Amino acid sequence: MVIPDLSAPNHEAKQNLKPASTMDRLIAGFFDILLLAPIATFVPALHIREARIDYIQGFESDIWYQIVLLWALTFIIIHTFFLYFTATTPGGMIMHTRVYGLN
Repeated sequence: MVIPDLSAPNHEAKQNLKPASTMDRLIAGFFDILLLAPIATFVPALHIREARIDYIQGFESDIWYQIVLLWALTFIIIHTFFLYFTATTPGGMIMHTRVYGLN
């Protein structure tokens, strides 16, 4: 009796996978922006009041650049978190796409 090695990677399952179409990836990206952008906005929102006060008082401030940078970094961190722990993003969950390694 031969006992299969269940710890070995299943190469047959990976060979049957087909890559996601460009339209599926665009739709998944659209859903990611719709779902993750409001979450990513909470971090830089704390600095918007300070930036508005500077603008009203007539000060030239670089805080708007910092707000945009904070938003982008927060978006990237959330995106990376989803990819690391679930191998997909919220948009990928909706479109049923996943990231698979080459090995």
